[in-house]
Amino acid sequence: MRYVPRSVLMTLLATAGFLGAVLGAPVGTTAATEVTIWTAFPDMHESVVKMAEKYMKENPNIKITATLFPQRAQEEKVAVALPPARRPT
Repeated sequence: MRYVPRSVLMTLLATAGFLGAVLGAPVGTTAATEVTIWTAFPDMHESVVKMAEKYMKENPNIKITATLFPQRAQEEKVAVALPPARRPT
């Protein structure tokens, strides 16, 4: 069995939870939705891409783009993208 750092597992779980929460559109919704997910670890990125492909097959009105960033660059992008009141402390 291969060791996976806890931070990678937590990020993967958070991403899966995010997908479930954001993409849980009501039944019968036909509006197109596009979601971009930022990942920081190559191993996690591959898993996210596979989950996104599976989700998009089951939900053709959803487009998911997964972008791989170096971890520090991702932290900086999240800090800029979130309004100050919503940033983690």
